[in-house]
Amino acid sequence: RHQSWELADQTQFTHQAMHHVDTARDSVDLLNERELYPNEEEYMATPHAKELLSYGIRHRYGALLDRENPFHARFSIQTSTAKGPLNAEELTQLGQILPHFAKALELADAIHERQTERAAFLGALNSFDAGICILDSQARVVEKNTEFDRQIAEFGAFWVAPDSKLVLHDRANRKLFEHLLADFRNHG
Repeated sequence: RHQSWELADQTQFTHQAMHHVDTARDSVDLLNERELYPNEEEYMATPHAKELLSYGIRHRYGALLDRENPFHARFSIQTSTAKGPLNAEELTQLGQILPHFAKALELADAIHERQTERAAFLGALNSFDAGICILDSQARVVEKNTEFDRQIAEFGAFWVAPDSKLVLHDRANRKLFEHLLADFRNHG
């Protein structure tokens, strides 16, 4: 109903938050309606403020949790007329907690990005009809495709040890295989 007013508030909030005094990398600044509307009477006369007040909501606070992408993650809290504005202790507590929220979101985004990349990579690996197994420098299995798993199950030439190392079943040639895996220059 009051979408244009809310959008205007969000635009003003973004501008204020991006240019707020405390621009330390890990800080999260909690802004309130007084910073968007220095004139309280003007704010209280807006249609959306009147509607919020009709529900008992009087004080509004917001914070950008990602300054690099201001439309990605935001925090907001509202308090009632009866509760009143947040007190100094509550503001201090939020000031201590919000940077942790922001960091958790940043880490979650990075994890999600890696999971998406990994899923695409595994999709590409699984598109091959050949069994593929990627090893690290210690001969531990880093990734393998479903065809490799099928071949291990069907033919049993290899197995993956509890420490993730690829092991040749044939004991007679196991040392030769381990030598082959010990250094890429041993391939020939």
